[in-house]
Amino acid sequence: MKRFLQRFMGDRSGIIFAGVVAITFIVLSSIVWLACALIVNRTFDGFLPILLECDPRALATSQMALNAFGVSIVVVDVMFLVWWGLSSQKVESQEMPRY
Repeated sequence: MKRFLQRFMGDRSGIIFAGVVAITFIVLSSIVWLACALIVNRTFDGFLPILLECDPRALATSQMALNAFGVSIVVVDVMFLVWWGLSSQKVESQEMPRY
């Protein structure tokens, strides 16, 4: 079992490694987006009285920027899942390894 785990940890081109990278990135990017969304929303909630008196368009602009940030993270997450799916389609054998 120990030898299997060492070989598994050393396999940098395997489908499991690609899946771990993809899922880890998706989870971490979602956490980053959540933290940034909370910070931005709390900040603009605090500035809301000032923004309504000065320029109410700033709130809408900040919300659009936050939505664009969220969409970009979703697009990158989908690209990682596609990459994981495509990497699972690799065909290799012991006789002819792919370099």
